[in-house]
Amino acid sequence: DFDGEQVLEYVDGDVELLAELLDFIRGSVPGLLEEIVALPEGDTETLQSKAHALKNAVGVIGTNDAHACALALETAAREGRVEDREALVGKCQVAAAELVVQLVAFVESKNS
Repeated sequence: DFDGEQVLEYVDGDVELLAELLDFIRGSVPGLLEEIVALPEGDTETLQSKAHALKNAVGVIGTNDAHACALALETAAREGRVEDREALVGKCQVAAAELVVQLVAFVESKNS
């Protein structure tokens, strides 16, 4: 579950930095997810690389549900478990969207 205070602690209480990281996530994650969805089904090497990039993008604020989903996708790709791909990508999409909503609300609460 999202813990805004833990995220804030991860960035040493710097709300401005957190807002910049939120902008980074909002700017990079949708494109990465689109690239992942568009990959040919058997391209596990590129899937692993894109999932790794996704994990790093959502992980700039520490571990979270989106990070865990991206790690699971990266691991599945590395192990060649393509049957898990669709479900894991769906989970990553939901978790990343929820992360953005939660971060926006948290940053706005700290700026008001």
